[in-house]
Amino acid sequence: MTSIVNILSLLAAIPTPTPAPAPALNPSPDGRECGSVNVFYTGFPPYHPLVIDQGWDPVRVEYGLRNNTVAMVNAGYNVHVVWAGTEVPIPTLEDRLAESGVDFDLLGIGYGIRGATLPPVVERLEDLIDMYHRKLPSTPIVFNYNPESFMWSLNHRLPMREDCEAAKKPGKLIGYEEICDSRCDHEDGSESYKEEL
Repeated sequence: MTSIVNILSLLAAIPTPTPAPAPALNPSPDGRECGSVNVFYTGFPPYHPLVIDQGWDPVRVEYGLRNNTVAMVNAGYNVHVVWAGTEVPIPTLEDRLAESGVDFDLLGIGYGIRGATLPPVVERLEDLIDMYHRKLPSTPIVFNYNPESFMWSLNHRLPMREDCEAAKKPGKLIGYEEICDSRCDHEDGSESYKEEL
């Protein structure tokens, strides 16, 4: 028998289309200088079928990925993001991790991978953690909790000393890439956003 409590429990597990506001940045006197933290983040492209299969609105995810990438740079972080599905081999991501010649201070995995309950996505999470441990064993790994929480994931681990955006001391966009084939095309036939920000 289905009860109201059971229905509410089920609804609570469905990703919400309403963005939750990200917590405010908290500069720390012990924080890092603007432009001194290098971040590599990976997750799924917004229109990937595994994003949609998990109930996420790809438009919300797309805006979250793009806006948060810009926000991370404006907040003083140097950012390299690579959005790729499970069909992209791990060695391709290893190449992206190494190609910029940057020593990364933080490594991130998006919630679309970390929060999944689909076996191929869980396997991908394990593969990404293994890749990070093999390539950069002492580098902290961070996780966001929705498409709008990338800043929180960085700031709680390695905050900046000051409000870099207010001080007009942004970081750099090291790279922004969506690796996907026709499976990420929009229903209207247009391709997912693939240009640099």
